[in-house]
Amino acid sequence: AQGAASDVERQVDYMFKLKKRLIRIIAQHTGKSEEQVRLDSDRDYYMSAQEAKDYGLVDEVIKSRKEVKLLDGATPPSGNRSVAVAEAALPRKIGG
Repeated sequence: AQGAASDVERQVDYMFKLKKRLIRIIAQHTGKSEEQVRLDSDRDYYMSAQEAKDYGLVDEVIKSRKEVKLLDGATPPSGNRSVAVAEAALPRKIGG
């Protein structure tokens, strides 16, 4: 039983370290304080696409497939910004 308990303890410790690292990364990329990110991620915190953009988690909100930009590595037409978008992540219409 001691071995199993210590394994669980190690896993929990590792999860807390990962969460701290993720909070630091999100704070750096969003401009939010680590404390604010920690508070916002302490419980389920659902955001609309626009709220995620306003928070700094995403660069653009794509409302239709027609707005999908070039994937990473592609050369954009002159004057256009390249945005990495995985087509699989876009919602698909079911039944038409």
